[in-house]
Amino acid sequence: MSNLMKIEKSSQELENEVIYAGLCIHCGSCNAFCPHMDFNEETGLAYVVDECAETVGLCY
Repeated sequence: MSNLMKIEKSSQELENEVIYAGLCIHCGSCNAFCPHMDFNEETGLAYVVDECAETVGLCY
């Protein structure tokens, strides 16, 4: 049995580590699961609408 821990991150970490890092592939998954995220139709990038302190892990 594995003793691996699941690391849960917030939408702010997603924005910093994926979107700003240029790693976003414009799939829309984060936006589909997180009410704190939205999608810019012109640029194709997701962005954080409001601060989220939750680390639910659904968006990232």
